[in-house]
Amino acid sequence: MAEAQKIWPLVQAIREKGPLVHNITNYVVMHTSANTLLAIGASPVMAHAVEEVEAMDVDYLGVSPIYFTPTKTDLKRELGLDGLREIKSFSRHPLAGIGGLNASNAVEVIRNGADGVAVVSAICAAEDPEAATRELAYIVQDAKKGES
Repeated sequence: MAEAQKIWPLVQAIREKGPLVHNITNYVVMHTSANTLLAIGASPVMAHAVEEVEAMDVDYLGVSPIYFTPTKTDLKRELGLDGLREIKSFSRHPLAGIGGLNASNAVEVIRNGADGVAVVSAICAAEDPEAATRELAYIVQDAKKGES
């Protein structure tokens, strides 16, 4: 416990600088995972579940699936932009859009209420993952500034 207290000021400094976000989708894991040092997230499956996690003390909500995605083949439906806007209308948390997102649709997701995007295939399936990451980061930054 003493070691954890020693690193807490460093953890707080990292969080204040806007760390990379790790999406945690299980309440139990959220409270026991080492990943909570940087950012704690909750990921409601559909819009009605947002009300349940809204009371949690989390740093963001992972809103998914915005679109169907090849990384989760068991999805029954997608939220779409309408669902994202609905969640944005009452959520007090920053929103991370998840599900089927890539460079071609990230702008519309940001414009419709997401504060950021979480991707897997857009980077992992890219010929040049580093270039894909940089492109997506620039797209999101520009969209948040209203430049896209």
